[in-house]
Amino acid sequence: MKILRNTVALFAAIALCGAATSCSDNDSDDPVVVVPGGEEEGDDITPTEGIDVVATYYGDYNENNTGNYGLNFVTSGMEWDDFEETYLGPGELVYFELNSTLADNPDLAHPADGTYTFDAAGNSADMTFGSATVTRYDASGNQTIITVTGGTLTLKTLSNGMYEITSAFVTDVNTPVEFSYTGYIRFLNRTGEGFMSNLTSNIVLKDMTQSAILLWGETFTETSDYCSVIIAGKDYDLLENFGTSPAINLGLNVTPGSEGIPAGTYNVINAMEADDYDPFTALSGVYEPTYGGYFGNWYFDPLTEAALYTGTVEVSTGANGEYTFVIDLADGYGHKVTGTYTGTPQILQ
Repeated sequence: MKILRNTVALFAAIALCGAATSCSDNDSDDPVVVVPGGEEEGDDITPTEGIDVVATYYGDYNENNTGNYGLNFVTSGMEWDDFEETYLGPGELVYFELNSTLADNPDLAHPADGTYTFDAAGNSADMTFGSATVTRYDASGNQTIITVTGGTLTLKTLSNGMYEITSAFVTDVNTPVEFSYTGYIRFLNRTGEGFMSNLTSNIVLKDMTQSAILLWGETFTETSDYCSVIIAGKDYDLLENFGTSPAINLGLNVTPGSEGIPAGTYNVINAMEADDYDPFTALSGVYEPTYGGYFGNWYFDPLTEAALYTGTVEVSTGANGEYTFVIDLADGYGHKVTGTYTGTPQILQ
């Protein structure tokens, strides 16, 4: 892959990225995905409201033949203060890491059901949890960090990606903390293995109501300029590239000096192996914190993250800045993401 000339946060997530991983010993550049509580599934499942979730699978991170699963739970609606690097509460962030089963497929990782005990020995043994903290924020952003020193945590798989978590933490302030959550959790694959897609079937893009174009100029190579396109449903913030509606991100290589996207067919190339990035190519999906996080072609929804490796994007132009995108892409397993979108994208700087 060509050296990135301008280190920019392509597709930066909300400010939760900076805080939610700060309690972990793992990679602090992980993206953030908010998983909504979802609709009630039956009389016995009532999802928790008011909590956003970030969950990541790191594989055998501790080199103890156990899978390492990091989970963050943050009070919804808190504002992130970039200058002070803190949340403006009131609210709290609960973080812990589970040591559990190594996933056969890191793209579909999930911890084992059962009761986890606190990892007092620090050896990351199976069915233990550790690196646990509760950080509380007031309206001014002042933090109170409570360190978990013992206790138990029980995890139960429900259905459709839903989990039930209950815990009783012993803390360093001698005040027990009880925490519970019922709802959807998606574990992002950050092992460096697999295809970074948890799709299990084909996706047809529907109800895409808005879009944006970001022209990055000469970013990866002198041969072409880089252009990213966001196409999303109504409950999506294009500026933050974040939301609960489905969205697709396209990474297109356009003719140098282009003030828009030239019409034509963009063929996907392997972003990590291609000798150069020629115009009328599209980059396969890559997550690389060194270069700012996500770039290339990706599909997102509240329970899905899928790097798209093959296919084409056909672009045609109309009057008054209108574009039509005909999307025919697939992940590394061959699951297709297809659809057509016509609209006038916002031009983001």
